[in-house]
Amino acid sequence: MRKHVCESLLALSFLVSMLAAAAPASAKSIDGLRAQIPFDFQVGDKLISAGDYAVTSMTSDGSGLRIRSTSGKESVITLTNMASGSANKKANPRLVFHKYGDQYFLAAVWGADQDGRELRESKRERNLRKEMRVAQQAGAGVEVVTIEAR
Repeated sequence: MRKHVCESLLALSFLVSMLAAAAPASAKSIDGLRAQIPFDFQVGDKLISAGDYAVTSMTSDGSGLRIRSTSGKESVITLTNMASGSANKKANPRLVFHKYGDQYFLAAVWGADQDGRELRESKRERNLRKEMRVAQQAGAGVEVVTIEAR
């Protein structure tokens, strides 16, 4: 019995160490990305001005991201979820925005090794999406805008 418990604990500690070692890799993929964003955009409930921005991981698994202007004037921290993988392994790092009329919402950040983080949809974006469904009948729609990062 004691041997079985020791083996189980050893296996569990190995599994935990493997997961801990894998988590920082996804954060490193996104950490330090920079992009010139030519329009004002929303991150959560905060409106951010156009400009040059850097993305940094605030947590080891990349779930917490800071989007900060390189001038230091604007900064926001947001929680994210892991994005489903892209089949195109040669795609560049990028920031993905949802566009509703003239309003942009940061939707995802993709790193060089195709690890991605999706931002949680804000209440404002949900409401705009609902309004756009009605407007789609008149020919308007949701647009996805991608900004390459470096």
